[in-house]
Amino acid sequence: MRCPAMELRIRHPGLVAASEQLALERAVENGDVGEVARLLEGGVDPNGRCHGLDMRLLEVVLARGDSAILVLFHRHGADINPVDQDGRSRLHRAAGSRDGSRELALMLEFVADPDVPDGRGWTSLHFAAAYGYDSNVVLLLEHGADPDALTGDGLRPADLAARNQHEHVVDRLSGKQGPGCLPGG
Repeated sequence: MRCPAMELRIRHPGLVAASEQLALERAVENGDVGEVARLLEGGVDPNGRCHGLDMRLLEVVLARGDSAILVLFHRHGADINPVDQDGRSRLHRAAGSRDGSRELALMLEFVADPDVPDGRGWTSLHFAAAYGYDSNVVLLLEHGADPDALTGDGLRPADLAARNQHEHVVDRLSGKQGPGCLPGG
């Protein structure tokens, strides 16, 4: 005799998968590392989308800044740095965001190459430099980002910073400031 849960899985696999995905969403939202681990070990897809939202559950994990849950997602096969239709990744978006430093630092622990270009040849460092986000530039340089990487138009990150009048970033990228020194310090 099969247990009721096993019978339900056999007869309605889609229904069970959806309820488990919702349970994973709740566990992530509550920061319940143990429940997240249990669900992922039970085979729930870490690359699933949030119910009713146009975003992946991983994006919630990153936005929450929960490194323990991110480790579990990574261990269970989550695509930590997926790209959109323009070839931009979550790392690109975090680098080009004023509030992206925490998420950027968290992702750089798992993303081996900060120099992956988007569809136009821009790396994460190009985005951070173009917007003048010095703390993001520092993080990327500390994780090995190439300050001499060229866009599809032949521009370096310092060129984009200069174009947008972010002289402190130009100085950092040209070596006039050390990678760990923030302006004024």
